[in-house]
Amino acid sequence: MNQNSAQELLRHFQAFLEEAKLSQISIKNYLSDVRLFLASIGFKMIRDIDAKAFQTYLQQAKETKPGATYRRYSASLRRFTTFLSIEYRLELALPKANDWNLARSQPIISLINSAFT
Repeated sequence: MNQNSAQELLRHFQAFLEEAKLSQISIKNYLSDVRLFLASIGFKMIRDIDAKAFQTYLQQAKETKPGATYRRYSASLRRFTTFLSIEYRLELALPKANDWNLARSQPIISLINSAFT
């Protein structure tokens, strides 16, 4: 993982989370989970992040982690995709919040839109 690019992205994500007025423990957990994801994909630049990377990572977590850990990772990565969509205009597909079946996913922009309806 390119430390400078990843650290810069994580600092920007942290500011995004702080602006949303999340608790410090939530921010710490989101950052930890996203740091693990970025390391797992060998993050070097923003274009290394795509829907397939998320789906592969979450599928592996689903198969190897307890259900609660998998759900936390999913929540963290959904929040991260919201950040990427808003701040970097990346549209990525992730499972719906209550649908843990990776075969059924929707574009992140739909998740954002549904939050405001």
